Amino acid sequence: MTNTKHRFTKVSEYIAAGALEVGFLLELPTRETEKALGFKGVKFNSYGNAYDAVIWLPKSQLQKLENDFYTNDAPLVMWFCPSWLYAKNPTLGEVAA
Repeated sequence: MTNTKHRFTKVSEYIAAGALEVGFLLELPTRETEKALGFKGVKFNSYGNAYDAVIWLPKSQLQKLENDFYTNDAPLVMWFCPSWLYAKNPTLGEVAA
């Protein structure tokens, strides 16, 4: 797990850099605070039952990207989450796009 700092402004740059090898794209946050963005996701209770939840990520670690690659109802703006941050939080594996 490396903390390599990638700087992207467009989704096509993210794709050219290796896509899932460098991080993940998230769409449309559902909540926002001064320092964090909340994305729709799924968490599990202590019995293994799934429930809808908000997955919070620090704005300082996310990058806002212009979507110049995906079509078919994809949003115009997407958020890049680096792989080290994704791996740090096990609930991110269930983030709903």
